[in-house]
Amino acid sequence: LYQEGVQVVHQNTIYTCRLTHTSGLLFEEEERDTWAIQRQIVTPLGSAARPSFFLTERGYQAADHALERAKAILAKSARAIEVSFEGPWETLKEVTTDTTISLNDPRLPNGKVRGKVVRYALHVKGETGARFVHVTLACAVGAKQAPPLPLPLKTPEAYSTPDYQDHDHTLRRTPSGLEYFCYDAHQPPLRERGPLLRHIELSNGPEEQEAVMSEQRSRASLLQALAQIPTHVRLYFRDLRTKDQLEHVIPVTAVRPWAAPEQVIITGVGKQESGKQS
Repeated sequence: LYQEGVQVVHQNTIYTCRLTHTSGLLFEEEERDTWAIQRQIVTPLGSAARPSFFLTERGYQAADHALERAKAILAKSARAIEVSFEGPWETLKEVTTDTTISLNDPRLPNGKVRGKVVRYALHVKGETGARFVHVTLACAVGAKQAPPLPLPLKTPEAYSTPDYQDHDHTLRRTPSGLEYFCYDAHQPPLRERGPLLRHIELSNGPEEQEAVMSEQRSRASLLQALAQIPTHVRLYFRDLRTKDQLEHVIPVTAVRPWAAPEQVIITGVGKQESGKQS
Protein backbone atom coordinates (compact mmCIF):
# COMPACT_ATOMS: atom_id res chain seq x y z
CA LEU A 1 0.00 0.00 0.00
CA TYR A 2 1.42 3.37 -1.06
CA GLN A 3 0.07 6.54 0.55
CA GLU A 4 -0.27 9.82 -1.34
CA GLY A 5 2.97 11.83 -1.17
CA VAL A 6 5.27 8.83 -0.68
CA GLN A 7 8.41 8.89 -2.84
CA VAL A 8 10.06 5.84 -4.40
CA VAL A 9 13.12 5.28 -6.60
CA HIS A 10 12.78 3.21 -9.77
CA GLN A 11 15.41 2.94 -12.55
CA ASN A 12 17.32 6.08 -11.56
CA THR A 13 14.13 8.16 -11.26
CA ILE A 14 12.38 9.50 -8.13
CA TYR A 15 8.56 9.25 -8.28
CA THR A 16 5.96 10.81 -5.97
CA CYS A 17 2.71 8.96 -5.29
CA ARG A 18 -0.23 11.02 -6.59
CA LEU A 19 -3.02 8.73 -5.39
CA THR A 20 -3.18 6.27 -2.50
CA HIS A 21 -3.26 2.78 -4.00
CA THR A 22 -2.08 -0.81 -3.75
CA SER A 23 0.73 -1.67 -6.12
CA GLY A 24 0.27 -3.99 -9.09
CA LEU A 25 2.62 -6.59 -10.54
CA LEU A 26 4.36 -4.17 -12.95
CA PHE A 27 5.31 -0.61 -12.14
CA GLU A 28 4.85 0.55 -15.73
CA GLU A 29 1.12 -0.29 -15.69
CA GLU A 30 0.36 2.09 -12.83
CA GLU A 31 3.01 4.73 -13.47
CA ARG A 32 0.91 7.15 -15.53
CA ASP A 33 -2.11 7.43 -13.23
CA THR A 34 -0.65 7.04 -9.75
CA TRP A 35 2.94 8.34 -9.91
CA ALA A 36 4.52 11.66 -10.88
CA ILE A 37 8.18 12.03 -11.83
CA GLN A 38 9.99 14.10 -9.25
CA ARG A 39 13.48 14.13 -10.77
CA GLN A 40 16.07 11.98 -12.51
CA ILE A 41 19.06 10.59 -10.64
CA VAL A 42 22.30 11.09 -12.57
CA THR A 43 25.33 9.28 -11.16
CA PRO A 44 28.74 9.05 -12.88
CA LEU A 45 29.03 5.34 -12.15
CA GLY A 46 25.55 4.26 -13.23
CA SER A 47 22.76 2.70 -11.20
CA ALA A 48 23.51 1.57 -7.68
CA ALA A 49 21.60 -1.63 -8.45
CA ARG A 50 23.90 -2.58 -11.35
CA PRO A 51 25.27 -6.15 -11.24
CA SER A 52 28.77 -4.90 -12.08
CA PHE A 53 30.28 -1.51 -12.84
CA PHE A 54 32.32 -2.92 -15.74
CA LEU A 55 29.14 -4.12 -17.50
CA THR A 56 27.87 -0.55 -17.86
CA GLU A 57 28.81 1.95 -20.57
CA ARG A 58 31.02 3.78 -18.07
CA GLY A 59 32.64 0.44 -17.24
CA TYR A 60 33.44 -0.17 -20.90
CA GLN A 61 35.04 3.28 -21.01
CA ALA A 62 37.23 2.22 -18.09
CA ALA A 63 38.22 -0.91 -20.04
CA ASP A 64 39.03 1.28 -23.06
CA HIS A 65 41.27 3.44 -20.87
CA ALA A 66 43.03 0.38 -19.42
CA LEU A 67 43.80 -0.93 -22.91
CA GLU A 68 45.11 2.46 -24.00
CA ARG A 69 47.37 2.56 -20.95
CA ALA A 70 48.63 -0.95 -21.68
CA LYS A 71 49.29 0.05 -25.29
CA ALA A 72 51.33 3.09 -24.18
CA ILE A 73 53.40 0.99 -21.75
CA LEU A 74 54.08 -1.63 -24.41
CA ALA A 75 55.07 1.01 -26.95
CA LYS A 76 57.44 2.62 -24.43
CA SER A 77 59.11 -0.69 -23.55
CA ALA A 78 59.64 -1.46 -27.27
CA ARG A 79 61.72 1.71 -27.85
CA ALA A 80 65.03 -0.08 -27.51
CA ILE A 81 67.21 2.08 -29.81
CA GLU A 82 68.15 5.72 -29.40
CA VAL A 83 69.30 7.92 -32.27
CA SER A 84 70.73 11.42 -31.66
CA PHE A 85 71.29 14.14 -34.22
CA GLU A 86 71.71 17.87 -34.52
CA GLY A 87 69.96 20.28 -36.84
CA PRO A 88 69.42 23.99 -37.48
CA TRP A 89 67.42 26.08 -35.05
CA GLU A 90 64.97 27.28 -37.70
CA THR A 91 64.01 23.71 -38.63
CA LEU A 92 63.77 22.12 -35.16
CA LYS A 93 62.76 24.99 -32.85
CA GLU A 94 59.15 23.73 -32.68
CA VAL A 95 60.16 20.20 -31.63
CA THR A 96 58.72 18.88 -28.34
CA THR A 97 58.55 15.49 -26.61
CA ASP A 98 55.17 14.99 -28.27
CA THR A 99 56.83 14.97 -31.70
CA THR A 100 57.65 11.94 -33.86
CA ILE A 101 60.41 12.40 -36.43
CA SER A 102 61.48 10.32 -39.44
CA LEU A 103 65.15 10.36 -40.50
CA ASN A 104 66.67 9.23 -43.78
CA ASP A 105 70.44 8.77 -43.78
CA PRO A 106 72.67 6.07 -45.30
CA ARG A 107 74.50 5.72 -41.97
CA LEU A 108 71.31 4.51 -40.26
CA PRO A 109 70.18 0.83 -40.19
CA ASN A 110 68.53 0.22 -43.57
CA GLY A 111 68.87 3.92 -44.27
CA LYS A 112 65.91 5.23 -42.26
CA VAL A 113 64.37 5.30 -38.77
CA ARG A 114 61.30 6.80 -37.16
CA GLY A 115 61.09 7.58 -33.45
CA LYS A 116 59.57 9.65 -30.68
CA VAL A 117 61.48 12.64 -29.31
CA VAL A 118 62.53 11.82 -25.74
CA ARG A 119 65.14 14.58 -25.21
CA TYR A 120 66.07 17.82 -26.91
CA ALA A 121 68.35 20.73 -26.09
CA LEU A 122 68.71 24.19 -27.63
CA HIS A 123 72.34 25.32 -28.00
CA VAL A 124 73.96 28.63 -28.88
CA LYS A 125 77.74 28.96 -29.51
CA GLY A 126 79.09 32.07 -27.85
CA GLU A 127 81.99 32.48 -30.25
CA THR A 128 79.95 32.52 -33.44
CA GLY A 129 76.37 32.93 -32.26
CA ALA A 130 75.33 29.82 -34.22
CA ARG A 131 72.17 28.22 -32.94
CA PHE A 132 71.32 24.51 -33.28
CA VAL A 133 69.17 21.84 -31.64
CA HIS A 134 70.31 18.47 -30.29
CA VAL A 135 67.52 15.87 -30.49
CA THR A 136 67.36 12.28 -29.21
CA LEU A 137 64.84 9.82 -30.68
CA ALA A 138 63.67 6.56 -29.12
CA CYS A 139 62.83 4.05 -31.85
CA ALA A 140 60.69 0.95 -31.36
CA VAL A 141 61.88 -2.43 -32.58
CA GLY A 142 58.37 -3.65 -33.25
CA ALA A 143 56.65 -6.17 -35.45
CA LYS A 144 54.09 -6.24 -38.17
CA GLN A 145 50.46 -6.40 -37.08
CA ALA A 146 49.02 -9.87 -36.66
CA PRO A 147 45.88 -10.89 -38.60
CA PRO A 148 42.56 -10.50 -36.75
CA LEU A 149 41.06 -13.38 -34.82
CA PRO A 150 37.94 -15.04 -36.28
CA LEU A 151 34.68 -13.56 -35.07
CA PRO A 152 32.74 -15.77 -32.65
CA LEU A 153 29.66 -17.50 -33.98
CA LYS A 154 26.57 -15.70 -32.76
CA THR A 155 23.35 -17.04 -34.23
CA PRO A 156 20.01 -15.64 -32.97
CA GLU A 157 17.43 -18.23 -32.01
CA ALA A 158 15.02 -16.79 -34.59
CA TYR A 159 17.28 -17.98 -37.40
CA SER A 160 17.90 -21.66 -38.01
CA THR A 161 20.43 -21.40 -40.83
CA PRO A 162 23.91 -22.17 -39.47
CA ASP A 163 25.66 -19.67 -41.74
CA TYR A 164 23.75 -16.67 -40.37
CA GLN A 165 25.80 -14.60 -37.92
CA ASP A 166 24.82 -11.47 -36.08
CA HIS A 167 27.76 -9.42 -34.81
CA ASP A 168 25.99 -6.25 -33.73
CA HIS A 169 27.34 -5.02 -30.38
CA THR A 170 29.96 -7.81 -30.44
CA LEU A 171 33.05 -5.64 -30.97
CA ARG A 172 34.19 -2.44 -29.29
CA ARG A 173 36.82 0.03 -30.45
CA THR A 174 39.00 2.26 -28.25
CA PRO A 175 39.77 5.89 -29.24
CA SER A 176 43.09 4.88 -30.85
CA GLY A 177 41.53 2.01 -32.82
CA LEU A 178 42.14 -1.03 -30.61
CA GLU A 179 39.32 -3.55 -31.07
CA TYR A 180 38.22 -6.13 -28.52
CA PHE A 181 35.29 -8.48 -28.02
CA CYS A 182 32.51 -7.32 -25.70
CA TYR A 183 32.30 -9.23 -22.42
CA ASP A 184 28.60 -8.81 -21.60
CA ALA A 185 28.22 -12.55 -20.96
CA HIS A 186 30.62 -12.47 -17.99
CA GLN A 187 28.25 -11.70 -15.14
CA PRO A 188 29.52 -11.43 -11.55
CA PRO A 189 29.20 -14.48 -9.30
CA LEU A 190 25.91 -15.02 -7.51
CA ARG A 191 25.61 -14.21 -3.84
CA GLU A 192 25.39 -16.91 -1.24
CA ARG A 193 22.00 -18.55 -0.88
CA GLY A 194 20.22 -19.01 2.40
CA PRO A 195 17.43 -17.58 4.58
CA LEU A 196 17.08 -13.82 4.70
CA LEU A 197 15.91 -13.82 8.33
CA ARG A 198 18.88 -14.43 10.62
CA HIS A 199 17.51 -13.88 14.14
CA ILE A 200 14.34 -12.85 16.02
CA GLU A 201 14.58 -10.91 19.28
CA LEU A 202 11.42 -10.75 21.43
CA SER A 203 10.94 -8.66 24.57
CA ASN A 204 7.88 -8.61 26.88
CA GLY A 205 6.40 -11.68 25.31
CA PRO A 206 3.25 -13.60 26.38
CA GLU A 207 4.83 -15.15 29.48
CA GLU A 208 5.97 -11.80 30.92
CA GLN A 209 2.61 -10.17 30.16
CA GLU A 210 0.57 -13.03 31.66
CA ALA A 211 2.57 -12.75 34.87
CA VAL A 212 1.70 -9.06 35.12
CA MET A 213 -1.96 -9.64 34.20
CA SER A 214 -2.46 -12.19 36.95
CA GLU A 215 -1.47 -9.63 39.58
CA GLN A 216 -4.06 -7.02 38.53
CA ARG A 217 -7.51 -6.74 40.11
CA SER A 218 -9.26 -4.23 37.84
CA ARG A 219 -9.52 -3.51 34.15
CA ALA A 220 -8.02 -0.05 34.55
CA SER A 221 -4.97 -1.34 36.38
CA LEU A 222 -4.60 -4.14 33.83
CA LEU A 223 -4.53 -1.73 30.87
CA GLN A 224 -2.13 0.56 32.70
CA ALA A 225 0.26 -2.32 33.44
CA LEU A 226 0.18 -3.63 29.87
CA ALA A 227 0.90 -0.13 28.53
CA GLN A 228 4.12 -0.11 30.56
CA ILE A 229 5.39 -3.42 29.10
CA PRO A 230 4.54 -3.42 25.38
CA THR A 231 5.73 -6.32 23.23
CA HIS A 232 8.72 -5.54 21.01
CA VAL A 233 9.82 -7.76 18.12
CA ARG A 234 13.17 -7.07 16.43
CA LEU A 235 14.04 -8.92 13.21
CA TYR A 236 17.65 -9.29 12.01
CA PHE A 237 18.02 -9.90 8.25
CA ARG A 238 21.01 -10.88 6.17
CA ASP A 239 22.99 -7.92 4.87
CA LEU A 240 22.32 -7.66 1.11
CA ARG A 241 24.64 -4.73 0.51
CA THR A 242 27.80 -5.12 -1.56
CA LYS A 243 30.63 -6.85 0.23
CA ASP A 244 33.94 -5.11 0.82
CA GLN A 245 35.54 -7.20 -1.91
CA LEU A 246 33.86 -9.39 -4.50
CA GLU A 247 36.13 -11.10 -7.00
CA HIS A 248 34.85 -10.75 -10.55
CA VAL A 249 37.28 -11.82 -13.27
CA ILE A 250 36.45 -10.43 -16.73
CA PRO A 251 38.61 -11.62 -19.65
CA VAL A 252 39.13 -9.02 -22.38
CA THR A 253 40.17 -10.53 -25.73
CA ALA A 254 41.63 -8.30 -28.45
CA VAL A 255 40.42 -8.87 -31.99
CA ARG A 256 43.98 -8.35 -33.27
CA PRO A 257 47.04 -8.65 -31.00
CA TRP A 258 48.73 -5.26 -30.93
CA ALA A 259 52.49 -4.86 -31.30
CA ALA A 260 54.61 -1.75 -31.23
CA PRO A 261 55.23 -0.30 -34.71
CA GLU A 262 58.40 -1.27 -36.55
CA GLN A 263 60.16 2.11 -36.50
CA VAL A 264 63.66 0.75 -37.13
CA ILE A 265 64.65 -2.39 -39.07
CA ILE A 266 67.81 -3.96 -37.71
CA THR A 267 67.61 -7.28 -39.55
CA GLY A 268 70.30 -7.62 -42.17
CA VAL A 269 72.64 -5.11 -40.53
CA GLY A 270 76.20 -6.43 -40.57
CA LYS A 271 75.87 -8.60 -43.70
CA GLN A 272 78.46 -8.40 -46.47
CA GLU A 273 77.12 -6.95 -49.73
CA SER A 274 79.39 -6.66 -52.80
CA GLY A 275 82.45 -7.02 -50.63
CA LYS A 276 81.55 -4.01 -48.45
CA GLN A 277 80.31 -3.82 -44.87
CA SER A 278 76.68 -2.62 -44.85
